[in-house]
Amino acid sequence: FLQAHDAALEWFRDMNRTKGVAAAPLTVAAAMEAYKADYIARGGKALAGLESTIKAHILPKLGAKNLSDLNAGTIRQWHRGVATAPPRLRQSKKEGAKPKLPRQGAADDTEGQRARRASANRILTVRHLSLSNNQCQVQAPWLQADLGTKMVWMTNVTGIVDPLLLQRVLRANSPDFLNVIQFDAPPSVSASGYFSLTNSQQVDLRFLVNSRRLHYGDFLADRASGEVDWSGQSVAITNILANLYSNGTLLGWLVFVTPPEQRAEFHANFTGTDIGLSSLVTSFTGKSNGLEGRLDGDLDLAGPNSPEEGRWQGRGRIHVHDGLLWDIKIFGLLSPVLNLFYPGWGYSRAREASADFIITNSAVASDNVDVRCTGFVLKLRGKIDTNKQINARLEAVMSRETPVIGTLLSLAFTPLSKLLEYHVSGRWNDPVLEPVYVPKFITFLMHPFKATKGPSTSGPPPAPNAAKQTE
Repeated sequence: FLQAHDAALEWFRDMNRTKGVAAAPLTVAAAMEAYKADYIARGGKALAGLESTIKAHILPKLGAKNLSDLNAGTIRQWHRGVATAPPRLRQSKKEGAKPKLPRQGAADDTEGQRARRASANRILTVRHLSLSNNQCQVQAPWLQADLGTKMVWMTNVTGIVDPLLLQRVLRANSPDFLNVIQFDAPPSVSASGYFSLTNSQQVDLRFLVNSRRLHYGDFLADRASGEVDWSGQSVAITNILANLYSNGTLLGWLVFVTPPEQRAEFHANFTGTDIGLSSLVTSFTGKSNGLEGRLDGDLDLAGPNSPEEGRWQGRGRIHVHDGLLWDIKIFGLLSPVLNLFYPGWGYSRAREASADFIITNSAVASDNVDVRCTGFVLKLRGKIDTNKQINARLEAVMSRETPVIGTLLSLAFTPLSKLLEYHVSGRWNDPVLEPVYVPKFITFLMHPFKATKGPSTSGPPPAPNAAKQTE
């Protein structure tokens, strides 16, 4: 009767676990297959190491057993068996290779047994780990470390992580890009994959990152998010979304590759929308300015991670709308001359400014920089080399866009427009303008047209009809 009673209770417990469905016993081998499938579905990237551990240590002794038959004693016996088993021989996969045979007395070798016990204990698996200090807060549902091979596997690790802490953990294996990306506050991170503490080639990690106040060189983003895939010496940052410079938006991707014994190379592609021009320039120059306008553009750039090498290659496009650009010295030097033709032209607002450009060995060239203002268009054609020296042609052309008479006025002013054509030289932030078609002895007599260097000191005139506007 007691045996029947116990069997009935066990049957009812099975029915409760399976919600009333009679299920076949689940073996350890089947459970491992289900675990691998779940691991892959969760984005696990250390499948090869996982399968190797299962095949070598779990399936030979436990694979055929039912999960319901496992207990603490069974697990302890299995663990002792791993520690006392004969040494595993890794056979060569080459065709015709001779099989390796165990060393004489290896199974009873005291030192060998000690090493195998140590090996069994070096596979450390932690579940539901939670860490917290002033620099980070981390939750790890599953984490495994092989203290022998210095390998670490993790799945869905989340939290607030300081990149400096990651650099200290990886030491010499830390990728170069971590040296140039900085955060004012530790970012929010989700991570899965594996890495080696000693071999920089043995890494395959995927991060989801959300951050505030990210710095990349002189570049600053108020908020940024993206996906980081780090495999060996390649780091790909995709689905980048950043809010920056007065509520502008930046989308794109960035890839770093570090060949063995070489400097890191990068390739980036970005699209910017509605970026505050004044804030952008201040970020790179560190100085305040009087620029206004919103910038859109595209940039594709590749080369060494250090700009000093002068090997950047790329191309791009920029478009500024509703801009005030006279604080750009190349255009500002022309202000006094434009004011001679029509008062206020030299300080007028640009409806739009646009340019396509090419970057070759870090030198920037464009043949279609156009700044469109009311009544005229500024055209700049030229190049800025790696020493920041400019060689360009700047001219002001009377606009053809004025309704009805625009074309006539443009034709009428064509001879006079030659007075507004200049050669630009010197450093890009301290340019020199020299008239192309006006003789030098005339430029000496005509102050507004003479060779011009440095910004105008007259300053912009007051806004037109200021008194009426005040009223």
